[in-house]
Amino acid sequence: WLVEDGLKGGNEHNDSLLDRYALATCFFTWTNGNYFEWNTAMGWISDKSVCSWFGITCNDNGSATHINLGKNRLSGSIPAEISFLRQLMSLNLKGNNLHGTIPTEMGRLENLAELTLHENSIGGYIPTELGHITILKDLDLSSNQVTGSLPTSIGSCTALRAVRLHENQIVGTIPSHIGLLSNIEVMSFSQNYLSGTIPTNIGSCTVMKKLHLERNSIKGTIPTEIGLLSDLAEINFSPNRLFGTIPSTIGNLRNLTYFALFSNSMTGAIPKEIGSLTLLKRFDLHSNYFTVTIPTEIGSLDELKYIDVHNNNLSGSIPSNIGNCLRLEYLDVSFNRRLKGSLPWEIAKLSNLEEFSFSNTELTGTIPSEICSSQQINSKNFDGNDIVECDCCDK
Repeated sequence: WLVEDGLKGGNEHNDSLLDRYALATCFFTWTNGNYFEWNTAMGWISDKSVCSWFGITCNDNGSATHINLGKNRLSGSIPAEISFLRQLMSLNLKGNNLHGTIPTEMGRLENLAELTLHENSIGGYIPTELGHITILKDLDLSSNQVTGSLPTSIGSCTALRAVRLHENQIVGTIPSHIGLLSNIEVMSFSQNYLSGTIPTNIGSCTVMKKLHLERNSIKGTIPTEIGLLSDLAEINFSPNRLFGTIPSTIGNLRNLTYFALFSNSMTGAIPKEIGSLTLLKRFDLHSNYFTVTIPTEIGSLDELKYIDVHNNNLSGSIPSNIGNCLRLEYLDVSFNRRLKGSLPWEIAKLSNLEEFSFSNTELTGTIPSEICSSQQINSKNFDGNDIVECDCCDK
């Protein structure tokens, strides 16, 4: 079958024979030989060219360049023979039931630009041999059971634009070699067991747009070099074990829309430079040790929809120009026991506000009736604060 059908029509291209063999091996590995295991297996193990098999795309020479078998009920492991697909540019096996490890032989796929294996049950280490694929642009191993540490060889994949490794069991530190990834736009290492610090040379990743390190055990301070990432739109560092202050260079991130730093051990003042983040929509610093006052510059953020600074050590009062944040839907300043002064009447302008909580503070004054008309105020919103009056609240 392999030779006679593979050479039918006089095609004697060696890559075609290798492709046929490699894909046949994949089929029997991923189906246990049962053709009906997959959702769709049209054309597979037939006398037709592999280019007509479901999920396979070829180049003009008849060599397989793309495999797209995502969410097709594949099971088993990834066979080493997949490395025989010399012209393979994209491998998408997401959302299946694959297990085992990533074969080291995959490092031979020198034309591979996209490797997508997320939402499987793949375990083991990330092979260092993946660093040999220098044109790799998109690496997605998220939502698996990958263990071990991040290989330093990842720094050799200088074409990488996105690396998604979230929701695994990766340990160790973030290698400084990531600073070599000058084309990286998305870096997601969240929900692992990473420790150590954020490397300072992350500042070399100047086209980064999304940086997600949440739900790890990363410690140390936020490097000032973060301010060099002027294209950043999303930062999520929570929860971790970070301490120290937010560097003032945060103000350079003019494209930032999402900033989450909750459940760390951050201290000091919220920097006034946040007033430069005019595209910011979500600002979440709850459960830290921030002190001093809420900066008045927050009133410059007219795109802001969500502010959560509860459970800190903030003092002073709520700045009156919070009323400029007309898109604000959520405001939580509760459990800042040194926060005092009168509720600013300007909050009456926040017609989109759906949740406003200031329990366990020393704030005084009256809740404007305009707020009640846009949301159902409940007494739990100001538990432990008996000196705030509210004629329209649901007690």
